[in-house]
Amino acid sequence: MSRRLQEIVFETASFLNRSPVAEHAARKPLPVSALTGELAEMRIDMQTIADKLVQPLKLAILGEVKAGKSTLINTLIGADVSPVDAKEATAAIISIHHREEPTGRIIFHDGTIGEGTPDDIRRIMNEKRGDLAFFSRIKTIELGLPLPNLRKLHLVDTPGLATITRQNEETTTRFLQEADVVLWVLNANHLGQSDVEEALGRTAKMGKPVIGILNRIDEADGDPGRLVDYVEQELGIYLQRVFPLSARQAHAAMQGKDHAKLRESGYLDLLGYLESRIEAKVEAVHRESIIRSVLALLRKNHAYHDSYRNSLRFLRAQVKEHRADLEYHNQRIKQELEEDFRHWAEYEFLRSEKQEVQAMIEDMKLLSGKAYRMDIETRLRYYFSPDNINRQIDLKLKELHLDMQRKWQEALDSVQERRMKQFEEFARQEEQQLQLSLREALPSGKELATEGAGMGAAIAGAWGVAAAAYAAWLGPSAAAISLGVAAAAILPPLLIAGAATGAVAKLIGFRKQKQRFQQALEEAFRDAKRELAAKMVPNVVASIRQVNDDFADGVNRKFVEMMANGNSEEEIQALEFAITQYLEENQRNMNRWDGEVENSLQSLS
Repeated sequence: MSRRLQEIVFETASFLNRSPVAEHAARKPLPVSALTGELAEMRIDMQTIADKLVQPLKLAILGEVKAGKSTLINTLIGADVSPVDAKEATAAIISIHHREEPTGRIIFHDGTIGEGTPDDIRRIMNEKRGDLAFFSRIKTIELGLPLPNLRKLHLVDTPGLATITRQNEETTTRFLQEADVVLWVLNANHLGQSDVEEALGRTAKMGKPVIGILNRIDEADGDPGRLVDYVEQELGIYLQRVFPLSARQAHAAMQGKDHAKLRESGYLDLLGYLESRIEAKVEAVHRESIIRSVLALLRKNHAYHDSYRNSLRFLRAQVKEHRADLEYHNQRIKQELEEDFRHWAEYEFLRSEKQEVQAMIEDMKLLSGKAYRMDIETRLRYYFSPDNINRQIDLKLKELHLDMQRKWQEALDSVQERRMKQFEEFARQEEQQLQLSLREALPSGKELATEGAGMGAAIAGAWGVAAAAYAAWLGPSAAAISLGVAAAAILPPLLIAGAATGAVAKLIGFRKQKQRFQQALEEAFRDAKRELAAKMVPNVVASIRQVNDDFADGVNRKFVEMMANGNSEEEIQALEFAITQYLEENQRNMNRWDGEVENSLQSLS
């Protein structure tokens, strides 16, 4: 590889390591962790690409179990190297390359290596067949063979996709980044499976050139040409070419040196393509593979960071809307409670007591007995007593308390419903937007179809989890709000007693005249209410305002705390700005690598 290509590969790797999302997550992570995990995987992928600078070209054979991958490999290299009809559970990545002397190695994930001859390795694989624990420890199996066909490239046999063991599928998927060219083997007897299209889409998004092999064509019902047409129609966006093939017939023909059968199998057409487009231009193909892989990685990096930025913008907007919603409900509830209390203080406070005494006066004869007059006086003294006054105020405060809780519960239910709907809608829209971003043209000009749930849904989903936790917290929140005051704290007892004594004294002075008695009664209640209201109403109103303001502020702080994980709005905005700058640099990198693609295409033409 050229020194220039090596330099820009290392520069790009350094750039990917400077993600502001990763840097921020190390200090104060947001609830979203999906992207940080993806970033770590992309850094690993980039290191894999960098390692390829000093490695030979790798031709990987992928496909489903029983598609005939191993038979194809044995045919390509002209030797029975890859095990045929091995149980799926024993499958592992097998790298086959040229060595003057036959060698074999089993490389385990813990770094240990088992060495022997290729026959030794095959014997161990047969002995451990079905031992999932053993094969889960294997990273790769390497076979070095003195075969001329392997001087310029490595062949790699992989576990089948969509297999009965998820582990094998994940092993194959992780290896994809190491491959330069992919031969995708399809079983002509089992076409049209959605999981195949999804796996092909993931491979194509890595920038890997994929050649389709429609194998076992001799066993399939229907015209081979129509089957090829079907594959090209359904999967052609991922495949450079599609070759019909019977690897079994080709392998038998090579062993029997039957050239006619070999041509009939379709193998010579495939071989001619590989020799002219790959083997003859190994270095150029290798270079193109690296360039396309880096470009695909940058596009993925761009799409994910853009999605993350969108999430931050959404979150900031939600914080602003949430604050506005709470402020609206706070002002409304305060106003309603204040109006209710002022009306009570002016029209309801001591009304029933006043009406009762008025009725007694109407029934009282002008010179009625002393006992009757004393009964009125006793009632008045009780009505104006601190105990009665405080009892009535306390009852009203309890009523206000319950009413405030009810109003806030209704308000919080409304806020919760609004937030959850907006989060759900954002998740849906962001996922669609991310898929549109990932569906951009590869350097070849082919457009990719969408795949399953992506990072947009993961990010939005993470916000949604936080929103759901917040909604759960809201449930009992309204029940916790309290005025926290009592009558004794609003009106000092001495003031209440003084007002009562003065009022009753006025009545006693006019006990001989009913009209003046009634007038004095009216003045007494008016003076008492005026005196009480002067102290009571401002204090209660002040308490209503303070309690509701504090509650609304607490609910808002809780929202920011849960959704932003302790990050301030300023910190979120700063991260958003840093991502914007990072995306601009990512775009410049993509433009540079687009230029490298053009140069690569010229060298291949």
